[in-house]
Amino acid sequence: MNKNRRIALLLAVLFCLSAVTFVAVAKYIKDIPFTGNVTFKADLVENFTLTETQAVRQTDGTYILSGEQVTQNTYILMPGVDVPKDPKITIEGKTAVPAYLYVEICPDLPATVTYGIMAHWKALGIKGPHGGDVYVYAFPDGTVIILDGTVKDLTIRIIDKDTLTVSDQLPRGSTGTLSFHAYMAQQGKDQDAKTAFTTNFPTP
Repeated sequence: MNKNRRIALLLAVLFCLSAVTFVAVAKYIKDIPFTGNVTFKADLVENFTLTETQAVRQTDGTYILSGEQVTQNTYILMPGVDVPKDPKITIEGKTAVPAYLYVEICPDLPATVTYGIMAHWKALGIKGPHGGDVYVYAFPDGTVIILDGTVKDLTIRIIDKDTLTVSDQLPRGSTGTLSFHAYMAQQGKDQDAKTAFTTNFPTP
């Protein structure tokens, strides 16, 4: 069994989205987007996506969200001007097979660009295949949620307030990236969320 087939059988769901990738141009920062792909196992969910709303630049340099869902955005970031950013995982047709939902967040940002994580993501204290911190979908009190078909359709946000905060001290020459990778894995017998992830999505 080749590696790709093994991943398709074991991993269940994988989709990656680069929310911000940029390189400095003068006092501004220009985003260079990255596209990802999706693989999922049909007995877990009918449709699984990671998207964000298209951001449209205004004449004053600010951005508004258009309503159209995309897998990438291109920005020119300016010091002191925050950016709306709403990456979200959408699940349609969840089956009765119990599964955990994860997101791996891979930041490489200047200290002057910050963001928060929504309270329904619980840090697992492990790294994912792309070297980022892994979070599992959970209640705010930390109890991990097992998706079992009780709710078939669900949209789950990632960034708190759907905003990247850009300091007015953003230096020239700054570069950085912020990428997200979403996963879903079946809950094996007596498997907690951490064990299910490390079993199905081993770090290279």
